Amino acid sequence: MARNSNFGKNLRALREDRKMTQARLAAALDITTATVSHWENRGTSPNSKEAIEQLCSVFDVTENDLFGYSDGYYAKTRLGGLSEKIKPIAASGSLPIIGAAHAGEPCPAFELDCGSIPCPEEYCKEGNFFIKITGDSMNNVLTDGSYALIDTHVDAQSGDIALVKVNGDDATVKRIKKMDGFIVLEPDSTNPSHKRRIIDATDQSSPEVRILGKVVYAVNRL
Repeated sequence: MARNSNFGKNLRALREDRKMTQARLAAALDITTATVSHWENRGTSPNSKEAIEQLCSVFDVTENDLFGYSDGYYAKTRLGGLSEKIKPIAASGSLPIIGAAHAGEPCPAFELDCGSIPCPEEYCKEGNFFIKITGDSMNNVLTDGSYALIDTHVDAQSGDIALVKVNGDDATVKRIKKMDGFIVLEPDSTNPSHKRRIIDATDQSSPEVRILGKVVYAVNRL
C-alpha cells in the first residue's frame, strides 16, 4: 500500500462526520475492517485507482478531499481558516507564527501574522506552525510570551500538551487527558487559581473540542 500522512486524517474525519463505523465502511468497499484501521492509523492508503474512486463515491468527495493537506477534508472541516494561513516551509528551516493561544481560558486564536521562527529540521514539515503563548496556566512548561511549535501530523495522546480548539473559534494550550468519553484540559502552573476543565465528549450540549496538534518544541524570543 502507498503511504500518505494526510489520507488517514481525512478519511477518519469523513467517516466520523458521516456517522459511519470502520466496519460499515469496510463492508461498503468489500474490504476488511483491519484495512480501514491501517489507513487511518498507520499512514497507508489505497494503491489502486479503483479503490480511490470507490472511496470518493461513498463519501461524494474529490481526491483532493482525501489526499490533500491544506485543501483536504480534515483541514477544511477541522482547522477552519487556519489552513489558509499555513504557508510553504522556507528553505531556511523556519515555520510561520500564525496566531496566539491563551495558556488560560480559551480565547479567539489565529489572529496574528508575525513572521517565522527557525526550528529543528525534524519538525519543519508542511502544516506545522508556531503559536504565541499568553497567560500563566502552563508556566511550568510554557512561559508567557514563549512560542510553541504545533505538530499537526501526530495525534496528541493522553498526557500530551496540545493546542485545543473549543467551541469552533476559541483555542487554548493545555495538557490533555482522555478518559471514558471525557476530555480533561489540565493546567500545569505555579498559579493555583487555574483549574482543570472536564468536558463530556458524549454530551451534545457540551462545547465541541478539537485537538489541532501536539506541542513538540518551544522557544523564547528576546
